Amino acid sequence: MISIPGPDNLNPLHLAVVYCNGNIPGWDCVKILDVEMFPVAAPDIARQAEQSKVFSRQPQLEDSPPLLEFDNLAPDWINWQTWSKKVELTDFEKRSKVHCNSYVQSVGKALNGAGIALVNGSMLEEELSSGALVRIGEPSLRPGSAYYLCKKQGGGLSLNALALFQFLTT
Repeated sequence: MISIPGPDNLNPLHLAVVYCNGNIPGWDCVKILDVEMFPVAAPDIARQAEQSKVFSRQPQLEDSPPLLEFDNLAPDWINWQTWSKKVELTDFEKRSKVHCNSYVQSVGKALNGAGIALVNGSMLEEELSSGALVRIGEPSLRPGSAYYLCKKQGGGLSLNALALFQFLTT
């Protein structure tokens, strides 16, 4: 169960974006962004990854680019370590990795050709459609949770909050 408290009793929270399954008691939740996690890299690095068969059953690990890994900061956060277990990626511990401070830093490093990032494709549609980042292979993970815009049941929204809710949900 997820609890969404307001900052204080005088200024209660009536609208929030939450990564969840869409079921929060006392809140109406509308999905605004799906989640599908898959590997991406700059075009040259993606070619190198494909040639080394980095996500196959018999990867050539000595020739594969590094994975851009970040710490797992929450129980439902998906980094390479979590993803590799769920998609049954072999030899994860033997793979070359570059530590990043955050998901955002891993994407930036991937754009600069430093390795392979694990991304939510829904968040990077522009980079993928422009070719700045290229999806590598077929493995992906849909965790079941998504990003929801949540509105407190029975709570009145200001005109600006209502306009934002309508804009994001239509």
